[in-house]
Amino acid sequence: DLVHWRFHPPALKPGPDVPEPGIFSGCALITREGVPALVYYGMNTGICIAYAEDDDLISWRRHPANPVIVEPKRGDPDFDVYRVFDPHAWLADGVYHMILGGRVKPHDIRDTAYLFTSTDLEHWDYQRPFYNPNPHWTDENEDCACPDFFKLG
Repeated sequence: DLVHWRFHPPALKPGPDVPEPGIFSGCALITREGVPALVYYGMNTGICIAYAEDDDLISWRRHPANPVIVEPKRGDPDFDVYRVFDPHAWLADGVYHMILGGRVKPHDIRDTAYLFTSTDLEHWDYQRPFYNPNPHWTDENEDCACPDFFKLG
C-alpha cells in the first residue's frame, strides 16, 4: 500500500566467501526465462550478476562465473579500452545489452558509457562506446556514473 513497510535483510552483501569486497550500484532486469536478476559492480572485481531464488526476492544466488565482465587492471589488453563500473542492463530482441558508466579511455577525461552484448548473461562482448562526449554538455572532469537507458513512449 506504499504506507506500511517491512524491513528485509540485505539482498547481497560482501563477506569472506564472496569475491567482491564491496557491492555498488547496478540494476535489475527479468531474464528471458522470467527470473529476476541483479546486475551490479563488485568492487575491484567487475560486473557481477545474482538471480532471485524466491518469488519474494529475499534470497539471491550469485552467478558462479562472477565477475561476468572483469575489471581490467593496468597491463591488461582492455585497460585503455573501457572502464567497468555502474552497469545498466536490459533484454531486447533476444539479446542482453549492458552499458557501463565511465570516462573516455585512455586518458580518463570526458564522460561516456561503454556498450556490451550477451546472449546468455555470462559471456559478454564489448561493442563500442555507447555515445561520444560533447564538451557543450559536460566538462572534462565529468563521468557517466549510473547510466540508464530505456524506451520513452
